[in-house]
Amino acid sequence: TKSGTNDFHGNVYEYLQNNATDARSLLQPAPQANIFRQNQFGATLGGPIKKDKTFFFVNYEELHQPSDVTRNNRTILNPAAMAGDYSYVSGGVTHTINVLQLAAANGQQGSIDPLVAKMMADIRGAVAGGSLQDIDPNLQRFAFNVPVQSMRRYPTFRLDYNLTDRHRASFAYN
Repeated sequence: TKSGTNDFHGNVYEYLQNNATDARSLLQPAPQANIFRQNQFGATLGGPIKKDKTFFFVNYEELHQPSDVTRNNRTILNPAAMAGDYSYVSGGVTHTINVLQLAAANGQQGSIDPLVAKMMADIRGAVAGGSLQDIDPNLQRFAFNVPVQSMRRYPTFRLDYNLTDRHRASFAYN
């Protein structure tokens, strides 16, 4: 950490990187914008409390990095599977069987339980804010972006006291 001096010195600074100020990377396909955003700013001030004896230095910095984090780890049934139509591959041929009809033919309940049907409808309604990708005949992967706000603060303070010409006592806080 810097130390104060017999003169007052300070500065203010800022570093900004966002879609409006950045060029597209050579490796980034057009027209996709740069998604990295960062705003880092702060100020410093140092000087004497008592000339040649006691000095101070303070610094404050903030770092903001908002971003979208893509989540790809949600797997759900596709609409056909939710309706009871399950597909499987055998001998290179895809077959579909309605398990509700199969259950009814064997004396079991041939309809979806109302509570389960509501839960599946709620799941289907919740995926409207993302994208779906088929990963097998019965399943889809749900991907969505989660906005994340990262803010860090870095305060720094230092106090120096000259006991003699050769000895100094210091206190610092980071």
